[in-house]
This record gives sequence, C-alpha cells and structure tokens, in this order.
Amino acid sequence: MSIGFWHGVSVLSNLCFNFKMHCLT
Repeated sequence: MSIGFWHGVSVLSNLCFNFKMHCLT
C-alpha cells in the first residue's frame, strides 16, 4: 500500500469530519 494514498484518505476524512461538525453546530 502507498503511504501517499493513506495520507490522502486521512486528510479527506478529516476535512469531511470538520465539514459535518460545522454543519451540525
């Protein structure tokens, strides 16, 4: 597995999580 791939996934997941939190609050 590629380190860059997992780094991209973690970044996208974090952005999605932050977006959801902003929408809920």
